[in-house]
Amino acid sequence: MDLLYNEKTTVGRLASYFSKFFPGLTERTRRLLLWLLIAMLALGCCPSIRFLFRHFLKDAAPASQNCYYRACKHPDISFQQIVRTNIQMALAVIPKELRNEPVFLSVDDTTVAKYGKKFEDAAVLFDHSDHTGHPYVNGHCFVSLTICVPSVLVVHGVSRIHYVSVPIGYELWRKDGDKSKLELAADLVDAVMPELDERQAILSFDSWYAKKPLLERTSRYQNLSIITNVRVDTAMYARRPAPTGKRGRPKKRGAKISMDDFDCRYHMGEYLVGCRRVLTNLFGTRLVYAYVTQSKKGTRRLFLSTVCPDNLHMSCAWQESRGLRQAGPKDVVFYPLRLYGFRWNIEVNYYEQKLFWSLKEYQLRSRDGIEHLVNLVNIAHAAMRILPYAMPNLGNLKGMSAQEVRSVLGKQIREEVFFTKMNRIAQTDENTNHIREALKWLVAHLEEAA
Repeated sequence: MDLLYNEKTTVGRLASYFSKFFPGLTERTRRLLLWLLIAMLALGCCPSIRFLFRHFLKDAAPASQNCYYRACKHPDISFQQIVRTNIQMALAVIPKELRNEPVFLSVDDTTVAKYGKKFEDAAVLFDHSDHTGHPYVNGHCFVSLTICVPSVLVVHGVSRIHYVSVPIGYELWRKDGDKSKLELAADLVDAVMPELDERQAILSFDSWYAKKPLLERTSRYQNLSIITNVRVDTAMYARRPAPTGKRGRPKKRGAKISMDDFDCRYHMGEYLVGCRRVLTNLFGTRLVYAYVTQSKKGTRRLFLSTVCPDNLHMSCAWQESRGLRQAGPKDVVFYPLRLYGFRWNIEVNYYEQKLFWSLKEYQLRSRDGIEHLVNLVNIAHAAMRILPYAMPNLGNLKGMSAQEVRSVLGKQIREEVFFTKMNRIAQTDENTNHIREALKWLVAHLEEAA
């Protein structure tokens, strides 16, 4: 019995799901990649391909360790196909009654420190999140995109709109490459927007990405709005004054506006917020909403939004977040600033994948192998967010973390592999020694076996 082709088993259903990411590969290469993904879920981590092989694959799948290395570095693995498939899977989570709700995109980059000198494309990078006292590290920088899609979650007997955060893909930035991180981020947006053609999409990012190379590329999409944090010294101007009838070229914009000109009286949590419509160099002639937040210590931050609050089609009263749900008519103009909070989901994905999914533990040295393995880890992580809403038999896992879902599925995978192995051994003549070995394998892989 082949578990990969048995739709009644957890392994078979997962293989059917993961197969959609590799339609152009040969049957053998696709099977090897599927077993890699299943091994990540069964063991709960991916320190290295060698680790997956020694502790799971050599007993579950008949292939050598080198076969998995070659499959991971296969040149025909398509990053564009991975991105499109992840987006399609995420959008399939949205129920029909929520098809008009907005979806939220976030782009950012993360640094992975590597302590060897033989990793291809490794460079000295600045890492603001490194807390060792050395802000510069040797490693890789990955640009990624995350999407948040609406779904229905029952909380204490009440149906709420719950946004599912799905990491889409990672692209490796090369110091000597022909594309900057801004261009890589724009490429990711270009790859997903055709799938969002009829939906209201909102893209958010931090102040580093608020630059023209990205903003100009995203301005071509009529259904895409921007909410971003920007530098506090960003130039802002009042709207264009009315023509005076005098000779000469009329002014393109009004007087310059500083952050001190904002009346910060609106309470949003622990912050005071002020709002004005302004013109900026970043968005050209387009009027945008500018928000200034002031903390108790007096620290101020500046945000820009192209979202028109009156045109935002969002069911506020049914949102899971209390801050979004309790907004009244007086809060409408400040609502876009609350939506910037969805950007935090990409940071949560980084944290989870580095801490619980061994994203930073890869040992492959080649550029293609590194990028492919990181995206395989991302595929497995994204599946744990999607499957509870896509598979009816996993509906009881809705609202759980990706790690909790992985734990449940990992247990099922280990049990199925064990009992399949026992079934094969029982059909042979020399059973005693082999069954004893299989029982030892059970003790090692199933906690409840003791």
